[in-house]
Amino acid sequence: MKKYFVIFLLFFSFSFLVSAEELEINSDKAILINLNDDSILFEKNSKEKASVASLTKIMTAIVVLDNVDIDTKVTVINEDWKGLREEDATTCDYSLNKEYTYLDLLYGLLLPSGADCANALARNVDKDNFINLMNKKVEELDMKDTHFSNVTGFDDKENYSTAYDMSLLMKYAIKNETFKKIISTPKYTTGDGVAVYNTLNVYSDREDVVIPNVVGGKTGSTDDALTCLATIAESDGVNYLLVTLNAKKPGQLLDAKNIYTYYMNNYGYKTLLRKGDVIKKINTLYSKNDITLIKSLKDYNYYLKNDYDESKVNIEYDGLEKLSFRNKKGEKIGTLKIYYDDKLLEEDDVVLSRKIDFSLKEFFVSNLYAFITAFILILVLLYYLFFKNNKKRDII
Repeated sequence: MKKYFVIFLLFFSFSFLVSAEELEINSDKAILINLNDDSILFEKNSKEKASVASLTKIMTAIVVLDNVDIDTKVTVINEDWKGLREEDATTCDYSLNKEYTYLDLLYGLLLPSGADCANALARNVDKDNFINLMNKKVEELDMKDTHFSNVTGFDDKENYSTAYDMSLLMKYAIKNETFKKIISTPKYTTGDGVAVYNTLNVYSDREDVVIPNVVGGKTGSTDDALTCLATIAESDGVNYLLVTLNAKKPGQLLDAKNIYTYYMNNYGYKTLLRKGDVIKKINTLYSKNDITLIKSLKDYNYYLKNDYDESKVNIEYDGLEKLSFRNKKGEKIGTLKIYYDDKLLEEDDVVLSRKIDFSLKEFFVSNLYAFITAFILILVLLYYLFFKNNKKRDII
């Protein structure tokens, strides 16, 4: 019974937003974005503040990428390891007192989630001001419920975010080609032969947690945050971004698999109006053609359930009901509205796509009655003037 109730709700939801109860995910907070049109498909407690563990390192990476030449070499020193052993932090074990490029350190930061690389990057970029740069970026990206107090994601009451805010950060981050390439790389080897591996592949031998069509991502885990995950995936031309927070291991991977699988299997882009389809037939004055066909100039595609009800699609035109040669090509003549299940999907301008030629013959035919009436009135007027003048002469 619950299964059919779920389908009912999904079908009649305008935003196609699925509630957390329906997918029964392990994570306490989550959000799924359709990157093609920047729409939220699924969320659960997405604006509640939480520890985000090593997802913090996404911001660390972005601040670095915004401020350095990635091919510049810097040295890893003992200071970069300060406190890491006490925290039992994840490291990538780059050699001390050895030079690495910023790119090497970024791979070490994002693939194995090396805290030593986070410290080395922050120290070399701007040791005393790096946290301020992170929080300045928070403001720039309008991450209203986020604050960073460290570069590693260690548990701290002043280091927090939300699933929604982390999705804003991830959307910004993947626009950087270097960042996107790094998180999409399974393995990277430095110039001195140190290999680092993407933590997304830790459970690659377990089919039950393999994420379908995943492009890349960043993991995170601490005592307070439990496990967190930010990933991007692609299927049938649809690009997805998923953030999950605060799940017991490997719940974050199970959630990613189940959420992606559900949407990839059940939803996709549907063409509700095709280029060339007739939107409206409009009466045309003073032209050889008394009807002008107003056609769609493009395809209108929308992310809908695969078995959506075509009878619930409604296309409305609101605009001019008559056209003539006075209407010019490229002129806005109305508005197109596309609805699904009485919910507005899109509103767009309708423009005249061709010139309307003037026909003198049609002009006279259309105005024949007016011409005859005018002619009779002129005759009456002339008769009256002539009769009046003749009468005056008779009197004289």
